[in-house]
Amino acid sequence: MFTRLDDMMYPNKVEVIHFEDHNKYIYPIFKNGSSSIQHQTQINGYKSLVNEQIKKVTDIDVFLRNPKERYQSGFQTYIHNNPDLDHQTIFQLGQQGYILDRHYLPQIHWLLNLMRYMDPGSKIHIHNLAMLVHYAPSRLNPPKSNLEAPMNSWLEMALRLDWILWNDMSGQGWTPREILQKLAEDDALAYSTVFKSKGIANVLP
Repeated sequence: MFTRLDDMMYPNKVEVIHFEDHNKYIYPIFKNGSSSIQHQTQINGYKSLVNEQIKKVTDIDVFLRNPKERYQSGFQTYIHNNPDLDHQTIFQLGQQGYILDRHYLPQIHWLLNLMRYMDPGSKIHIHNLAMLVHYAPSRLNPPKSNLEAPMNSWLEMALRLDWILWNDMSGQGWTPREILQKLAEDDALAYSTVFKSKGIANVLP
């Protein structure tokens, strides 16, 4: 059973955008050019596939970012967007392992939520964020705060998995099972630590 926080981190609406003129199906991730992807979707009239519709897509493209850079940027965006919150309390909760917003949710979790609706034989094609310019050239840079992002041992492990995805797996297509096997083989400690989470168990494909 998901908690309310689990529902926020792993929403039941998952969306893939069909970039028809490129014949690409792109999965937008917050802080990884998602504003640019949505902008291109609006001006070009691209259509979305949602949830069970995603099962018919054999190849999905994702664009990943340097994990620590993205985490810091995402946390600052969250703070900037919520000026009425007590920043010290948010920081302390972060140190205890609570993630309160998807802008700084590690990228592995975004992929897990996508996997829930994929056909097991379909592939996720992982790209460095720098490649997004070929499909969505107008990058938007929202304002951020200067508050340092909190860190804890669980987050460090999750960012280690993100590093493997971004640094070692870019430029290739992987089935969901292959992604999980690669992460488990390359960093067994990080994998076992992160995947002990109750929420993770509920979204594993």
